[in-house]
Amino acid sequence: MATREDVVRVARTWLRTPFHHQARVRGHGVDCGNLVAEVGAELGLMSSLEPGELRYSRRPNPNQMRAVIAKYLDPVEGREPLPGDVVWMGWQGPGVPMHLGILTLLHGAGILHAYADAGQVVETAVPPNMWVKVHSVWTYRGLAE
Repeated sequence: MATREDVVRVARTWLRTPFHHQARVRGHGVDCGNLVAEVGAELGLMSSLEPGELRYSRRPNPNQMRAVIAKYLDPVEGREPLPGDVVWMGWQGPGVPMHLGILTLLHGAGILHAYADAGQVVETAVPPNMWVKVHSVWTYRGLAE
């Protein structure tokens, strides 16, 4: 059974993969949604997304995105976010959520994500004031607690 440490370990194997909208091939290209999906699929926590299942423009439709997230992940309620959890955020501010990342350090201090502005998958610190951008936190189903 996969653990939170496994999620972070596998996610880090995607570091420096170029950002490429709608791609999902480690080392060649990935976007934020497919990064989360492929990490989960590699660990047997979810299946790879069907072609077109997470199809979205550069500005995703949050309703469609939420439907796919809820199909594969469970909302985190009643506890602090932990490494291996997935954050769904309004990257440009606290408004409409349209970006996903995987928490990598305790208390949400780090996030690994496919970041278009960086042109690749990066792991960055998350300052406390950035938490206002987080819409919700999710966890992979079947993850060992």
